[in-house]
Amino acid sequence: MTRITAPAAAFLAVLLALVPSVLVGVAAAPAPAASAEDGPVTWSVDPSPTPDGGRRAFNYDLDPGTQVQDSFIITNAGTTSAEFVIYATDAFNDPNTGEFSLLAKDDVATDLGAWITAADAKLTIGPGLQATVPFNLLVPSDAAPGDHAAGIVASVFTKSQQDGSTVLLEQRVGVRMYITVSGESVASIETQGLNSSFNPSLNPFAPGELTVSYQVRNTGNKRVDVAQAIRVEGPFGIPLGSTSPTLISNLLPRQVVRVNVQL
Repeated sequence: MTRITAPAAAFLAVLLALVPSVLVGVAAAPAPAASAEDGPVTWSVDPSPTPDGGRRAFNYDLDPGTQVQDSFIITNAGTTSAEFVIYATDAFNDPNTGEFSLLAKDDVATDLGAWITAADAKLTIGPGLQATVPFNLLVPSDAAPGDHAAGIVASVFTKSQQDGSTVLLEQRVGVRMYITVSGESVASIETQGLNSSFNPSLNPFAPGELTVSYQVRNTGNKRVDVAQAIRVEGPFGIPLGSTSPTLISNLLPRQVVRVNVQL
């Protein structure tokens, strides 16, 4: 809990709690039709099924130095052939929304995304067809214990005109991968940069508005869900306001999400 002095001699408390949950990866839905030269392209990326059935994401519990060989399926549900660019990259939380995101293609992966090598870097798939793409996952011998997240992406590049210039547009669909490297597991979070500002109402008998901002950082090595509660108290503990901001879901290790709330 972080406590600061707020306006009007009030006390502001932000309480965070780890929520027990089973975090499952969700494979991306089929991409909306991309505007290709020969017609629209709609596609999806899914893990290859196992003898136990289909999977929504890749999930592994591995020791450092372990090698895994697996595969995924790209399905072209469009009406034209398309060339897909295939790569793996690291995952992160969008700092403003907390959403699961992937690095851009030109950004260098330094974690799980760098440990994955797909058998094909480019692949052309006809309309209504699908291709199974093998990949190799090699966990470094010095890999940090705990959770790591990445995505395997199949993207389509198309050209468009903007302000008289030709722009190369990438539309991509990915499947999530989560691995847990053996070792000490730590779930830990903290708040940083807690600030508040008060805007009084023009009506002296009406409540004012308190704006609260802070950052939630995952300081452990486990991905977690974070429940939040904000409470404002006046002198002698008189309650002045409270709220429960939206649950931060699937916060990855070392990631930071900014929270802005009005009471």
